[in-house]
Amino acid sequence: MSAQGYYNNQGPQYPQQRPCGDMIRLLKCVPGNDSFELASFDDDHAPPYAILSHTWIEGHEVTYSELLAGSSVNKDGYNKIRFCGEQATADNLEYFWIDTCCIDKSNSVELSTAINSMFRWYQHADTCYVYLSDVLVPHQICDAQASHASWESAFRQSRWFTRGWTLQELLAPTTIKFFSVDGKLLGSKASLEHEIHSITGIPISALRGQKLADFSVAERMNWVGKRTTKWKEDKIYCLLGIFDVFLPLNYGEGEEYAALRLQDEIQKRRHRRTQKYPQDIPVSSSLPFTRNELFVGRESQLQAIEETIVSRDTHQRMAIYGLGGCGKSALALEFAYRALATNPRHEIFWVSAMSQESVGLAFREIAVRLKIPGINDDNANLKKLVREALSSKTSNDWLMIVDNADDPRILLESDSEDPKSIPLIDYVPRSNKGAILFTTRSREAAAELSQTCVLSLDDMGEAEAQQLLMNRTTNKSLLDDRAAVNKLLQSLT
Repeated sequence: MSAQGYYNNQGPQYPQQRPCGDMIRLLKCVPGNDSFELASFDDDHAPPYAILSHTWIEGHEVTYSELLAGSSVNKDGYNKIRFCGEQATADNLEYFWIDTCCIDKSNSVELSTAINSMFRWYQHADTCYVYLSDVLVPHQICDAQASHASWESAFRQSRWFTRGWTLQELLAPTTIKFFSVDGKLLGSKASLEHEIHSITGIPISALRGQKLADFSVAERMNWVGKRTTKWKEDKIYCLLGIFDVFLPLNYGEGEEYAALRLQDEIQKRRHRRTQKYPQDIPVSSSLPFTRNELFVGRESQLQAIEETIVSRDTHQRMAIYGLGGCGKSALALEFAYRALATNPRHEIFWVSAMSQESVGLAFREIAVRLKIPGINDDNANLKKLVREALSSKTSNDWLMIVDNADDPRILLESDSEDPKSIPLIDYVPRSNKGAILFTTRSREAAAELSQTCVLSLDDMGEAEAQQLLMNRTTNKSLLDDRAAVNKLLQSLT
C-alpha cells in the first residue's frame, strides 16, 4: 500500500509542494490498511510525534518519492515504517517522523533546511525509537528487559553506535526507547545509560540532558571522533545541532573545509553570547573537562611527570601509555590543573588526536587564543603558525597535552591524499619553554612520540581503589565489611 498523499491542516496538497523554513513533514497511519499519510506543520506548533533513529542500508530504505508513488511496500525499509507507526500508536501518538521518507532529498534547499533543523526535531519529539537492525533477541525470550545477557553483546557492537548522525539522535531527545530488529524493547536511555556511557564515552550527565554548551568544544568533538558517515562532509554537518549553529551545506568541500567553517561559526556564536572576542577567553578554558575533585592516588606518577617535563630547562616530551580505561586522560587532566594552580600564567593546550580533523580543530582554537596574525587568510597554514608561535623565544611557558594518540598513522604519517603534506607530528612545537605530554594505548606510538620518556600506567592499586570508593560512597557504613568491599573492588576491576 502507499502513502495517500501530502496533507497539511488545510487539506491535501500537490506532492511537489515541499515544506520550507520552519516546517516539518510527519507521517500518520491510515486506519484499516497498511498505508500512511504525510502532513506538514509549523515545527513550533507540531502535534505530539514520535521519531525514529536507525542506520541506513543502501538501496533498502523507502524514499519520499517512493512513498508517494506507492512503489516501496516490498522494501525492507517499509518494515521500519510499520514498526514506527505501530509503536507510536501503542504510545498514543498519532504522528511520527522518519528521515528516509519525510525529507525530499532531491530538493537541495529542503535537505539543507532539514539537516540544520534535525537536532531540534529530535529534541521536540515526545519519544525517540532506536531501531537496532543488528540486534536480535532469541525467539524463546519473551521478556527482553529481563534477559539482558541475551542481547547485550550485540547491543554493544551495534553499528548504530558507530555512525555520525546517530550521535545527535542520542543526545537530543529526552525519552529514547531501544528496540531489537524483531521489535522487542531492550530498555530506555535512562535504564541503559551506563552501557551507553561505556560504549560511547559520553558523560552520563550529557546523556541525562545537561546543557551541551557546558561541555568544551574539544570534548564534544571527541564524541564524534571514531564515528563514520557516508559523505566526508557529514562528519561535520552532524555536529551542527550539538554546537547550536547553522551552516549552509556544501557537499564537495571536503571534511577539512567544513570543519573550518564549523569552527568559525562556533567562534562567532561565542562572541555573540559573551559579547567579547574569543581571543579574550582564558587559555585554561581549553581543557575539555572540569577538574575531578574526587581524584585520588597516582601521586608517584604525577611526581614523575613533574620531574620529567616541567622541572627541566630544555624541551621535553613524555608519553603516558596504558590500556583503555586505566586513567591516562584523567591523570593528564589532573596534572594540567595542578600546573595551573602552581602557575596561573602557564599556558596549557589540549589536542585531541583521535583524527586528523580533531587535531586541525584544536590547532585552530590554539591559534585564536594566541591571537596569531594571519589566521584568517585564505591560505593560512594554522598548524605551522601555531608551531612557530609556541617555538619562539617570546612565548610564555606552555604545556601541550596530545590526548588519545592511539593511531600512530594520524600523527606520524602524511596525508595519503596530499603528496605535499607532512606528518602532523612535525607541526608539534618545540621550545625550551614548553613540553608535550601524550596519552596513548599504543606502545608503538608511545615509543615513537617520546623516545625513552614513557610512563606505563597500570590499573589502580588496592589502597587507591578503596580510597576512591570511600570518596564516592555516601553511606560510609557500607564500607565496614572489608571482605565485601574487597570482593566488590575485584569485580569492578
